[in-house]
Amino acid sequence: SNSSGDLISNMNYPSIAVSGLKVNEWKKVLRTATSVGEDESVYTATVDTPTGLEVQVTPNKLQFTKNDKKLSYEVAFKPSGAVNGDLFGSISWTNGKYRVRSPFVVSQ
Repeated sequence: SNSSGDLISNMNYPSIAVSGLKVNEWKKVLRTATSVGEDESVYTATVDTPTGLEVQVTPNKLQFTKNDKKLSYEVAFKPSGAVNGDLFGSISWTNGKYRVRSPFVVSQ
């Protein structure tokens, strides 16, 4: 059973698990981030990418306003070779004051 607390933490710290990747083929995942800080804030993404994987975040900047508390972004993964075992990395969103980290795991 999902309590509302679980839902909130999942939206703000979404752990991403991706499988079924093919070499040199992008696989995309859509996520939603929820602002919990100030009404006006801009968060920029940086990706800690494991060797053998390309990761793109679109858009890589999220601009929250009083009216836009939830913003969606897409994460695309592309392995440059066969994935042996699991690949771990993370996406960090920061506005200079707060930092939100979303770990990810990729398997073939």
